Amino acid sequence: MTRKYNIMGFVLTMAVAVIACVGLTSEAYAAVPHLDFHSAGSLFDAIVSNPHVIVAGPLAVMRADLEALHKRAEDKVAEVKDGMDVQALRKIDDEHSEIVKLMKAKATEIRNLEWQDDRIIAIRSAAASAGLAELGEEHVQRETPVDEFRSILLGHLAAQDEQTQINSNTRVDVGRGNDQQRAAAIHNALMHRASPADVELTAEGRNFRGMTLLDMARDVLEANGISTRGMSRQELAAQALVQRSGGGLHSTSDFPGILSNVAHTTLRAAYTAAPQTFRPLIRETSVPDFKPVTRAQLGEAPALNKVNEHGEFKRGTLTEGKESYRIATYGKIVGITRQVIINDDLDAFSRLPAAFGIQAAQLESDLVWAQILTNPTMGDGKSLFHADHSNIMTASAIGLTSMSNGRTLFAQQTGLDGRTIIGLSPSYLLVPVALHTVAEQFISQIYPAKTSDAVPDGVKRVQIIAEGRLDAGINRPEDDIVAAGSAAAWYLAGTVAQTDIVELAYLEGNRGVYTEQRVGFDIDGVEIKVRLDVGAKVMDWRNIAKNPGA
Repeated sequence: MTRKYNIMGFVLTMAVAVIACVGLTSEAYAAVPHLDFHSAGSLFDAIVSNPHVIVAGPLAVMRADLEALHKRAEDKVAEVKDGMDVQALRKIDDEHSEIVKLMKAKATEIRNLEWQDDRIIAIRSAAASAGLAELGEEHVQRETPVDEFRSILLGHLAAQDEQTQINSNTRVDVGRGNDQQRAAAIHNALMHRASPADVELTAEGRNFRGMTLLDMARDVLEANGISTRGMSRQELAAQALVQRSGGGLHSTSDFPGILSNVAHTTLRAAYTAAPQTFRPLIRETSVPDFKPVTRAQLGEAPALNKVNEHGEFKRGTLTEGKESYRIATYGKIVGITRQVIINDDLDAFSRLPAAFGIQAAQLESDLVWAQILTNPTMGDGKSLFHADHSNIMTASAIGLTSMSNGRTLFAQQTGLDGRTIIGLSPSYLLVPVALHTVAEQFISQIYPAKTSDAVPDGVKRVQIIAEGRLDAGINRPEDDIVAAGSAAAWYLAGTVAQTDIVELAYLEGNRGVYTEQRVGFDIDGVEIKVRLDVGAKVMDWRNIAKNPGA
């Protein structure tokens, strides 16, 4: 007797595959158990009439493609008849599986395109913020315009919650009890206010657009059950700075935490964006503590010697050098007082922290360039630029002869054994600002007066780094960073891929500037501590050369 498939189980299996592929709305899915499964097409009628496929605008064609695949799947199931043998059923099963794969791929493609559709993103974002995601999905499918959906959304919120805020900006109220969401919205509004061109308002952030700092403080206090009725401006500011939403320590959703986050964000952004000309010259690393760090420089392998017949192999040793340094802590405390809140002085915790971020970046620049300008003593007991290091050019202005001299010094540099030629070449021309134009004229020369003045292509590929500290020097006696500059001296440097020049180290786990905050005791407000654990040390003399200048 020929074996038969369980026809009902087969149909259900394929139906479930389609459901898993594109998904049904919750209503359609709940309706599935009540369908008459004696009809192979009835389940697919439900699926086709309730496809959970969200498309809009340019996605319409893809939606039609997916619906066509639904129809093909339905037709394939309809081919199943009572009394069919196993081989015929298996063929239908295989063909149905291929259709399901196509449906999955199409559904994935649609979902990917949805992330690029501004209308869909805006509707889903607003609906999610209001806790009405299902309503959002419904109107995404209906291709409802964003402005129209916002009006519909506000109507739903008004019916559900008497706290709903309806205004000309179609704002969505964050509601009571959602501290983190409120904190994020205020943070967004303040960042937009500080830098409108760089920070776009979110749907929640619009709730706080135009509010003063006192208005925002009042909103946070009221949301946490603290009545502000009858409070003076001074009392409101003072209460906002000591308020704790959950008791105990301050959290990021408390008003002081919100202000601190704004300060931290602006500080980090300014620190990251600050120009640092030294970056091509350093190797960045981290150290575990503040103890002295010793970096061993592994030298070249010993030369291979001729082994005579019946002779023995000689043993060799690796040459090595070492450099030592330690990192230090640098920092300051920024205060945000209640006067700042009363006066609605946004600059106090946006521009001032940004200025501290820039100062942190400037400190790193001072540390690195001081390593070059101070000509420090190296591990071999000699200064960085020393005749024995073969990295001092004949004093002269920037020109073909002086550049040739520098390239020769680089090419003839030897390993730590003093004999192995390692064949370096300069990649950067480091100049004080006073020589920037001269360097550009030399490097970019197109029509030389005579053939002998032509700048070789290899020299033209050298990149210019102009740094003001090379002219003016560095004067930070309180931090023990003092170095004299020169408007005439200039340098050549290679890439750190060839060999190290300067190493810049941070404390492990604290790369860059770090901030922390507390409610002040010495001041009536919030104190933000800015800290940078960093150190720099020149590691090798062979990859940099100095010309004292004409």
